[in-house]
Amino acid sequence: MPIFCVFTKYYFKSAIIYLKAISEREGNIMKISVIAIIFLSLYVGLGQLDALSLKTGLYSPVFGGAVTGLVLGDLKTGLIVGATLQLATLGVATYGGATVPDFLSGSVMGTAYAIISGRGAAYGIGLAIPIGLLLTRLANTYFQNHATKEAEKVNYTAVERDNLYGIISWVLSRAIPVFIGLTFGATVVKAINNWIPAWLMNGLKIAGIILP
Repeated sequence: MPIFCVFTKYYFKSAIIYLKAISEREGNIMKISVIAIIFLSLYVGLGQLDALSLKTGLYSPVFGGAVTGLVLGDLKTGLIVGATLQLATLGVATYGGATVPDFLSGSVMGTAYAIISGRGAAYGIGLAIPIGLLLTRLANTYFQNHATKEAEKVNYTAVERDNLYGIISWVLSRAIPVFIGLTFGATVVKAINNWIPAWLMNGLKIAGIILP
């Protein structure tokens, strides 16, 4: 665990210093660099792995928002979006067959969209919540069902293998949507601004302000 923490510390420290200045703004919409997109996608995957193992805190929305804010040069917005989603997760856990929203991915994408659009944290929070709900945790269903069948056959080696394979689906189910969402971030923001009615966006902003 100490080695993991030291590696994570220096990884983020060196990467963020480099990434802070490589995104540029075109008009009112910021363009995110490819390197920043890859970094944030890898971060979400690492955060999901952390949630399944050491639980050092990388998986929490407040970390996701803060890291995204640092990378895109607006830590304040990242902290506001991440902390708001963090409050929304308090007391929520995956007991039994229950699932919870993926607010880590929501915090990263919500913060990014808030900064890209230049419309502030309330805008990002209003988008982060539905994003988190859309990415509800169903990624490991196949491997868990297969592990159950193998357990009935008393094949415990296969059960262990399926649980390890499940890590792959968990990580990819978070990294891929974030990668796609950030790659087309400017396009998404423009589409939201052009096609979503003003009254709906105002409602999302208000919901973001009053939540949790």
